[in-house]
Amino acid sequence: MENYDAKFLCTYGGEIKRRPNDTKISYVGGLNKILYVNRGIDFIAMLAELSALFDVAGNICFKYLLPNDELDALISVTGDNDLNNMMLEYDNLYRDSPKIARIRLFVFPGNHFNLDRNPASTETLKTKKTVKQNSKVNGDSLVVVLPPPPVDVKTERIDCSDPTRFNSLLSAAKYDVFLSFRGEDTRNGFTSHLCKALSRKQVKTFVDFTVQKGNEISASIHQAIEESFVSVVVFSENYASSKWCLEELVKIMECSKENGLVAVPVFYKIDRSHVRKQLGSYSEALKKLQNNSTKKVQKWREALTEAANLSGWVSSSCRDESELIQKIVKDVLQKLIDHNPPNDIKSFVGIDGNLKAIDSSLREVLEVQTRMIGIWGMGGIGKTTLAKFVFEKYSYQYEGSCFLEDVRERSEKYGHSLYELRNELYSELLQENNCKDSTRKSTNAKERLRSRRIFIVLDDVSCSKQLKYLAGEHLWFGAGSKIIVTATDKSVFAQWEDEEIYEMKVLNSEDSLTLFSLNAFNQDHPKMGYENLSWEAVKYCEGLPLALKVLGSFLRSKSEIEWDSALQNIKKIPDAPIQNVLRLTYDGLNYEEREIFLDIACFFKGFLKEHVVNLLENCGFDAANGMRSLHDKSLIAISDNSLRMHDLIHEMALEIVRKESIKNPEYRSRLWDYNDIRDVLGNNKGTDAIESIMLDMSHIDDLQLSADTFKKMSRLRLLKLYDSSEKHGKLSNLQLPIGLKPLRYFEWHAYPLPTLPSNFCPEKLVTLRIQNSQLARLWDGKQNLVNLEEVDLTGCQKLVELPDLSKAKNLKSVQLSNCRSLAHVHPSILSLGKLELLDLLNCIKLEMLGNKKHSRSLKHLCVAGCSNLLEFALSSEEIEYLDLSHTGIKVLHPSIGRFTKVKEVSLCGIRLKNLPDGLSRLKSLEKLSLFKCGRVVSKQKLHDIFDGLQSLQKLSLVNCDSLFELPGNVSHLSSLQKLQLDGSHVDTLPGSIKHLPNLKTLSLIGCKMLQYLPELPPSIRHLKALNCTLLQKVAFGLFTYELQEEKRVSISLQNCVNLDVENCIYSFLQHVRKQAYECEFRRRGVGRENIVVWRSDFFKICYPDSRVPEWFTYRAVGSSITFEVAPPSSYYFGSLLCIVLSSHSLDFELDIKCRCYLEDGKMHKYSLGILFLSHVPVEGHSDHVYMTYNFGGIFDVIKLDQLNNKIASSGHKPKLTFEFFVSSGMARGKKDLNLLIKECGVYPLNGSNNCVE
Repeated sequence: MENYDAKFLCTYGGEIKRRPNDTKISYVGGLNKILYVNRGIDFIAMLAELSALFDVAGNICFKYLLPNDELDALISVTGDNDLNNMMLEYDNLYRDSPKIARIRLFVFPGNHFNLDRNPASTETLKTKKTVKQNSKVNGDSLVVVLPPPPVDVKTERIDCSDPTRFNSLLSAAKYDVFLSFRGEDTRNGFTSHLCKALSRKQVKTFVDFTVQKGNEISASIHQAIEESFVSVVVFSENYASSKWCLEELVKIMECSKENGLVAVPVFYKIDRSHVRKQLGSYSEALKKLQNNSTKKVQKWREALTEAANLSGWVSSSCRDESELIQKIVKDVLQKLIDHNPPNDIKSFVGIDGNLKAIDSSLREVLEVQTRMIGIWGMGGIGKTTLAKFVFEKYSYQYEGSCFLEDVRERSEKYGHSLYELRNELYSELLQENNCKDSTRKSTNAKERLRSRRIFIVLDDVSCSKQLKYLAGEHLWFGAGSKIIVTATDKSVFAQWEDEEIYEMKVLNSEDSLTLFSLNAFNQDHPKMGYENLSWEAVKYCEGLPLALKVLGSFLRSKSEIEWDSALQNIKKIPDAPIQNVLRLTYDGLNYEEREIFLDIACFFKGFLKEHVVNLLENCGFDAANGMRSLHDKSLIAISDNSLRMHDLIHEMALEIVRKESIKNPEYRSRLWDYNDIRDVLGNNKGTDAIESIMLDMSHIDDLQLSADTFKKMSRLRLLKLYDSSEKHGKLSNLQLPIGLKPLRYFEWHAYPLPTLPSNFCPEKLVTLRIQNSQLARLWDGKQNLVNLEEVDLTGCQKLVELPDLSKAKNLKSVQLSNCRSLAHVHPSILSLGKLELLDLLNCIKLEMLGNKKHSRSLKHLCVAGCSNLLEFALSSEEIEYLDLSHTGIKVLHPSIGRFTKVKEVSLCGIRLKNLPDGLSRLKSLEKLSLFKCGRVVSKQKLHDIFDGLQSLQKLSLVNCDSLFELPGNVSHLSSLQKLQLDGSHVDTLPGSIKHLPNLKTLSLIGCKMLQYLPELPPSIRHLKALNCTLLQKVAFGLFTYELQEEKRVSISLQNCVNLDVENCIYSFLQHVRKQAYECEFRRRGVGRENIVVWRSDFFKICYPDSRVPEWFTYRAVGSSITFEVAPPSSYYFGSLLCIVLSSHSLDFELDIKCRCYLEDGKMHKYSLGILFLSHVPVEGHSDHVYMTYNFGGIFDVIKLDQLNNKIASSGHKPKLTFEFFVSSGMARGKKDLNLLIKECGVYPLNGSNNCVE
C-alpha cells in the first residue's frame, strides 16, 4: 500500500448529553474541523497536531468513534500502540473508500475522562471538573468527569512525604496480574499457556483454576483484584454466561477507576463489538440472566462496554496463539514497569547518576551488537542494586534472561562449582531444568544459546576465570545480547577490549539524606526536630547506601536521646565509622534475633528460606518473625527465596563470633575457618560452646581424629563437612558421640565409614545428607526421628539397604540416586503420609518397587536407569513428575491413568510390550518422552492417545524405528511446541501438521526415509532436517510466513543430498523479496527516522550446493569480500550473507563467523564487530551453502556511523569488508580451517535494489 495522509473529522468543545426523547447519547455544540496527518504519525505528534488545530494550550486527550457506532463506544487513545490500532482501523476503511474519512475524533481537555451517569455524585468530588450543561437542552445530561492528571511514575517514586499513603501503597501490591477468564472456554488451553508465559517472566499472577460456582465472587477474589497492578480479562465466547465472570469484571472496572488498576482486555475468538455492544453470544447470555435485578444487569453491561473500549489484544490479529501470548506478556511487562510500585524507592534513591551512563549505553548500542558492561566499586555502594534495576528495566525485551547472584561466594564456598553455576545459568536462559543433567545437555544448551538474544547479569565476580567460564566471549550468545558484570576488583575486567566499565559513585549529601530518611522516618526528609541529628548520622555513612539503610533502620522510632547516644558510640572509633554503624544495629537486636543472624551468617547463607525457617524453629527459635525483623533492619536479604547477606554485614558477623574467644576457637559458638576447625578437631579440643561447624575439606589432605572428637560438643546443632573441589579430603578414625540430641542438620560429603554408629540417635534431626560416602547402611532397627524431613544419600554406591523409617512421620524427601548396590527400598518409606519426592536414579540392582497402599502425597518419582526393575506398582493422584526411562518394566498398570496431575512422563528406552491406554487420560501432561520405544510406538497407538493430550507441549519420538507415519490427529495436540522425530522411519508428515498453532521446533535429524516436507505452521522457529538423505522437496509454504520482531527462524537441511535446491532457493528468495517490500512500505509510511531497527540473525538456512547463488550482488572466491557502501540516503533493511563450505571429514563441530570492517576515504579502518552466522555439525559429506538473512544488522551500524559523522567521507565512498572465518574449540594443531571456505557473498537489501519489485 502506498504512502498517504489520513483524514479525520475532529470535534472539540461540545458536551456529551443524553437525548430526552430516547435517552440515547449525543454530542452537542463544539467545533468541527478536518485534520490531515501522515499515516505514520506518532502519539506525541498527534497530540500536538490536535492542540494546534483547536488552539488549545493545556493538556488534551482524544478518543475515536468507528462508523455506525454509538457514542458510548468511544475508544481511548493513550499511546503509540493505541494510535497504531486506530490507524489499522483506518487502513481497512481506506481500502474501501480512500476519499471519505469515516473515523471521527473527539478531543477533550485534561488527561483522561470517565462517563458518569449520576451527576449528583460529582458534588462531593472537589478535585474533579465537570462540563457544564447546555441550557438549551432539557432532560438529564451525561456529565464528563475529569479527574486530576495521573501521578507521573517518577514523581510517585520520590514523593513519600505522606507516611500513611506511602505505607498503604507498600502493602497494596500483592500480585502483578489478576487473570479473569471463562474456565470452560480457555482454562486448559489459552489461559494456562498465558499463565505459564507470565510465570516464566517472574510475573506474580493470581489465577483461579477452580470450577466457579454460585453467583457472588468470594471475598478472596475481591481482595486479589484490589491487590493487583494489572488485570488481564480474557473475553471468550461464553464469558458473559457466567455471573461470576461478570461480577469479577465489575470489580475490575471499579478498581481501574478508584485504585489505578490497569485493565487489559483480550478478545479471544470473539469480536470486540460483540463485547462492546453485547451482541451474539453476549446478547443471548444476558437475556438468560434477566431474572437478576435490572440494576445488576445494567452494571454488567456498562462494565462490558467500558472494558471493550480499552486498548487491548484481538486474537484474530495474530497468526497464532503463541504470538498473541507473546504480545500480551510484553505489554503486561511494560505496564508493570510503567507502574513500578513505590516500595522500590528505598533501593533506588540516587541511582539516576550511576544509571545514566549505563542506560545511554544500552539504548545507543544497536540490536546487532553483543556487549559486555562492567560495574565496579567498593562493597555496599550499590552495584547489585544498580544491576537489578537495569535487569528489571530491560531483560523482558530479550529472548532469555538470568540474574546470577553471588558468583564469588557460590563458586568459592558451599560446594558450588563453576560447572554447576553455568548449568544453572543455561537452565534459566532456556527455561529448562534438564541442562544440569549432563555435559552433553550442557553442550547442547550452549549451542542453542548462540542464536538467542539474551540478557545476563553476573553479580559479584571476583576473578577473570569465573567470568570466562560463565560468559566466555561474545559469540557464546546471539547477536544483540547484553552481559552485565559487577565486581569489587577492577582486575576482573583486565582482559576486556572495547567494553564499557563504569565506576560506581557514592551518593551525594542530598540523596544520602533522602535514603536515610526513607529508612528512618518512612518519608523522604527528616521529621521536625531531627534535622541536625539526621545530617550528623548521614555524615558518618560517607555516602554508602548500605550504611545509610542499616543506620536509618536502626534509629527508626527511637527518641532524640537514643539517637544522640547511638551517634556518640559511632564517634568512639573514628577510623571505622561504617563498621560501627553496622555493629550498632546488631547490638540493638534481641537474643533470638542475634542467634538467628549469626546462624545465617556462619552457616545458612545461600540456603532456601523455608528450609532455614523450619530448621531454626526446630531449634526453638521464632524464626519467621526473627527473619522478618532482620530483613526490616536490612541485615539480610531474600532473593529467589534464598537467604542473602551483604559482604560487609557478613564480615561484621564473623568478626563478632571471632571476638567471642580471639585466641581459643574452641570457645566460640560457630566455626567455619578450616584452620580453626583443624586445630579444634585434630587436637580434640571440642567444648560445649560449639553450636555449628561448617568445614570445606578440600583444604585438608588427611586429618586423624580420635574416637571421641565430638563427644564434648554436647550443644552441636549444625554440622556440615563438604568438599568444594570434590577431592574428598580424608577424615579418618572417626566415631560420632553418644546422643547428639541437639543436632538438627547433619551433612557429610564422602563420609569415610560403612555405617553410622549404633549410638548415633539425634532425635531432633531434620536434615540428613551423606553424599558420595562409604556407607553400606545407616543404622539397625528403628530410630525415633519424628522431626526428620529430608534424607539425601546420593552417590553412596555401597549402600545396600535402608532402615525402617516408619517413625519418621514428617519425612518429605528421599534422594538415593546412583546408589548402585541398593537392592531393596524399605516398605515403610513408601507408606509415609507426607513423602513428596523419591529419587532412585541409576539404582541398578533394584528389582521391585511397589506398595499396595495408594499414596496421597508423592509428587516426584524417578527410577530412570534402574535397568533390573521389573515390577512397578505405585500410584499417587498427586504425582507431577514420573521417569521410568531405561528400566526393565514390560507392563505398565492401567492405573497410570489416575495420574491426572502429572506434567512430565519419560518412558525412554523402556521394554514395554504396549503403550497403556491410560496415557490418553493424562489431561495435565506437558512433556512425553518415548525415546527408543520403537516396538510399541506405531501410528495406530499414537492415534489412540493423541486425542486426550491437549496440554502436551513437548513430544519426543526419537529413534522409534517402528514409526513409519504420524496419525492425522496430531493436529489435536493444540499446545504442542516441540516435536522430535529424529531417527524415525517416517517418509512424509501428515498435512494436518500445519494446524498445530504453537509448534515452534520440528526436529527430523537422520530421518533417512523422509522424502517430502509439507506446509508447516507459521509458528515454526526451528527446522532441523540434517541427514535426511532422501528428502527431495520442501513445500513453498515453509517460507510464506512473515517475520515478526520477536521471531528468529533457523532451517538446517545439511546433507540432504537429494534436495531440489533450485526450488528451495526460489521459495526462499520470494520470501526475502516479500520482507524487503514490507520494510519499504514501513519506511515510507512511518518515516525514515522512525524505522524499526530489526534484530539480526533472524533467518538461517543450510543446504547442499557448491556455489553462491548468481543473483547475489557481491560474490568472491575465498573467505573475504570488499565493496563500496552506498550513501546513507539509500536505506538498508539488512542483508543476506552467504558462504560455501567444502566437504570435510572433521570429527568436531565448527562455527562460522564474520568480522566486519568499514574503511573511510582516509584509509581509517573501523571494526564493526563480529557476527555469528551458523553452527556446523560434524562431518560434511558434500559442499554446503550457509546463508543468513540478517535484518538491519551491520548496515544499521554503517548508517548510524555515517549519520553521526563518525566517518569523514569527504566525497569518498566508504568501503566495507566482510571476513568470514571458521573456528572450533577442538581445532588446536589442525590446519587452517578458513581454507574450508570456497566462496562467499553479500546481498544488501535496500529500497532501490531489485528485491523490491
